[in-house]
Amino acid sequence: MGSASSSMNGPGATSLHLAALNSDLKAVCKLVSKKGKATDATADSRKSLLHFAACNKIHGREIVEFLLSNDLRGIDVRHKDVNGAEPIHYAIHVGNFEVAEELLKKRGADLELLHLCITSTKLDFAKTIHVFDNELINSLDSEGRSALHLAAEFSDLETCQWLIGEGVKVDTFCVSSGDSVLHCAARNHTHGWEILLYLKPFILSELNINGRNNSDETPLHAALKIENIRAAEELQKLEADMKVELDGENLLEFCVAQNKLQSAKFIAKHDKGQIKDENGSRCTIHLAAEKTDKIFCKWLVNEEKVGLFKTDGKHRNVLHYAILNETHGKKLIRLFFKYKKTENSEQWLNLMNDSRNPVLGAALKAENIRIVKELLRYGAKLGENNLLHFCVLHNALESAKFIHGKYPKMLKERSKEDLTVFQSAVAHADVKLCEWLTDLGLANEPTENTALHYVAKNEQFGKEVTAYLYAIGLDVNAMNKFEETPLYRALLTYENFDVAETLLQFGANLKEQVGNENILLSCIRLQRYNCAKFVLEKDHDLIRQPGARGETVLHFAAEKSELETCQWLVDKGADPNALSETGCSVVHFAASNKAGQGRNLVWYFHSLGLDINGTNNKKVTPLHFAIMKGNYDVVDELCRLGADLTVKIDGENLLHFCARHKRLKMAKLFLSKDRELIKGVDSFGNSAHYAAKKAGDLDFCKWLIEQGVSKVGNDAKDVPPALRPKPERLV
Repeated sequence: MGSASSSMNGPGATSLHLAALNSDLKAVCKLVSKKGKATDATADSRKSLLHFAACNKIHGREIVEFLLSNDLRGIDVRHKDVNGAEPIHYAIHVGNFEVAEELLKKRGADLELLHLCITSTKLDFAKTIHVFDNELINSLDSEGRSALHLAAEFSDLETCQWLIGEGVKVDTFCVSSGDSVLHCAARNHTHGWEILLYLKPFILSELNINGRNNSDETPLHAALKIENIRAAEELQKLEADMKVELDGENLLEFCVAQNKLQSAKFIAKHDKGQIKDENGSRCTIHLAAEKTDKIFCKWLVNEEKVGLFKTDGKHRNVLHYAILNETHGKKLIRLFFKYKKTENSEQWLNLMNDSRNPVLGAALKAENIRIVKELLRYGAKLGENNLLHFCVLHNALESAKFIHGKYPKMLKERSKEDLTVFQSAVAHADVKLCEWLTDLGLANEPTENTALHYVAKNEQFGKEVTAYLYAIGLDVNAMNKFEETPLYRALLTYENFDVAETLLQFGANLKEQVGNENILLSCIRLQRYNCAKFVLEKDHDLIRQPGARGETVLHFAAEKSELETCQWLVDKGADPNALSETGCSVVHFAASNKAGQGRNLVWYFHSLGLDINGTNNKKVTPLHFAIMKGNYDVVDELCRLGADLTVKIDGENLLHFCARHKRLKMAKLFLSKDRELIKGVDSFGNSAHYAAKKAGDLDFCKWLIEQGVSKVGNDAKDVPPALRPKPERLV
């Protein structure tokens, strides 16, 4: 560049240029204000006004600030002369480092001056800066890259050699990316190969040719990613691992995923085995259909002879992958159909994958309308499904609009589940799709269930759709033919608490009864315990609200549920001493428990001080309830807890009661505890034997006779033939 005076005072320099070079800010301002003094004029070698100001050692900084802050025409901090040098390089060349720093800030580059010179391959300037500040050579840029990383990726071999000669370490890694200097060199299209060759002596001692960065990529991946084939060839010569995998994909699959054809050809040249072409697994052509273009796929089919019509492990063919390719999918489908000229093309087109989706269904889900049109043109089908319902089911608005425009009658058809299109949308789609259907007049169609009865099925968008349906006037307390409200369905059918919460915000009534039971009772009956907790948090009074038989929720739980539920209800304030309309206590209900929880429940309520011998309005005790329900373990527990075995109903003792209900095992238990029971007679003077005989339980009758029961009352008048003593045999 020569000295400042000799290089800047050449032909073409205007008075303004010279003032910026040699004078102060006042002189420059005076000339700028004069009419006709153009700030965008350039001198020889295309030097701009800023180039001149950058060389002004005394007033350069203030002149540069003035020129850059006044939006003057032609003032560009990145303007290059014919040699590619910017004003900042001129400032560095003359040692005007304060001006250079100012220009660096204005330039917007998040670099040190030294780094800027390295990335722009200005080694002489870099050396000048190094003389000025020899600490900069060890600094990192904003991404944690060293000067050598930057030189390897953006500069040349000479710069790398100089940096290493100045003591910059070779074995460091970029802080943000984990790149080694090999990764950086692999990305350098122009000089990368020779930098890699130069670094060969360091590979065994300081550098790992197969080292991975934070993205798990090796230097070879870095080269292939940008189709730097010359660098890839050099890495291969340096014995880089050609079998390396990334996320389960080999190098050729990596090239396919990046749509780098030249890189793929390089790998195939060295290892054709990396092209996968086996039926029953994902083939290379499948990945190419999803990620690449027509040229890439033609290379695989025409030159590498891959099979086009194989399926992967989920029964997806090449068309299933092509529909995922938004950029090239349409052209690829046309290409594949040119290859597919056999009689079973329809079967190939409509092949179902493991999700029961043919190619058309997958395209509709992906909302790739261009491909949907192409598939329909080739005769693609969706089985027996209504295409519009399918789009709604998968929340594919753009596909739904397209299908409605093509097949408008589908709007009035019901789904296989007998849902209208709007009900399907409410159950599966978002507000936008519901709004579109509302605009088509579907929101107010007369149906047995309102749309709000289906919204809780919508796990992803239910909350927002509920608010939308309320906003358009749907009744949050409307009942269907089963007297179920939307809130009931949200909790008891779908356990969708977000929708339930939203319904309550808009006025849903928790006290609304369904089938003569409140919603809390329904929660216990259907074993929806999380729903029960939700309901009680919203309305604690429901714990005391009686059901159809006047039973409380605790009574209901004692009969239908388990110990933990009853304990939880008691902890929440349920009254264990409350009686039903028939006078039954919670122990009566526990004795009737058919869920195998009766023994524990009877013990629990007894521990709370409840009377296990209490009678209801008909003088029936919990022990009688247990006998009627056949709950032997409850009978055994009540006996253990001291239940009264002398209790009678209309003169009948427990033995009579067991006989009438054919509970022989229980009768044996009672008699083992109280032998006097065998002597008991009812109000008509009949023994337990008569009750067993009337019940038709011959085993019970035989056992009673064996135990010495007396045949009294009606029993003495008739003895069944089966119980008569057999005559002695005559010998």
